[in-house]
Amino acid sequence: MRKESLQVLLPEGRRGSVVELLELEALKIVHIDRSITVTTSFPALHCWPDAPEDVSFLRTPHRHLFHVTVFKKVSHGDRDIEFILYKGAIEAFLQKNWYDKNLGTASCEEMAEVLLALFKADTVIVSEDDENGAIVSVTK
Repeated sequence: MRKESLQVLLPEGRRGSVVELLELEALKIVHIDRSITVTTSFPALHCWPDAPEDVSFLRTPHRHLFHVTVFKKVSHGDRDIEFILYKGAIEAFLQKNWYDKNLGTASCEEMAEVLLALFKADTVIVSEDDENGAIVSVTK
């Protein structure tokens, strides 16, 4: 039994399901990539002891609100991975290990690499105060 699907306007002008639309367009679509995303944030300190003179203030521990976005590929459109649970696991890790802690010399790139590995993500973005940051991705 096919479950009820989101309704859309099909090319011929009638209303139908997303499944019908995908079936109609199947010959035009080579491949569909699907990912879930979760976003969260956490406060922490870090520093860059070797910072150039122009930004010497980065040499001492300073606080940021780090923003995190994690992308994880899924194989189908029906909650292959429930993003509320996935986000909960990420937030539990952050709370236990990084929340309000001094992360030493950890860079946004290094934090993203840790999250990428621990949560088998495909791409992770970590930014400082939702301004500047790093994107780390798995390449295959």
